[in-house]
Amino acid sequence: MAMATELRLKNTSDFKYVTLSSWNFDHILSFEDKKITQGGLWVQPEFPVMLGLKMLKGSALALKDPSSILLTESLAKSAFWKYGSNE
Repeated sequence: MAMATELRLKNTSDFKYVTLSSWNFDHILSFEDKKITQGGLWVQPEFPVMLGLKMLKGSALALKDPSSILLTESLAKSAFWKYGSNE
């Protein structure tokens, strides 16, 4: 975290965002009787905004809540298909 703070302080005129992330690791997403193994990263809340990710539902700022995750559309459909529309 010290490196990110240093980068933010010294490069504010060069970069709009400085954000940290982990390597991509497999994680298990479980919901009711389903368990899906999927690669994913830990990222800081500014990450989705920095990349300009298009959100189909929810907010790109959702990661400000440490108990939140962002899912791709395909993973959301696999995990929660029976709860949404069949579009």
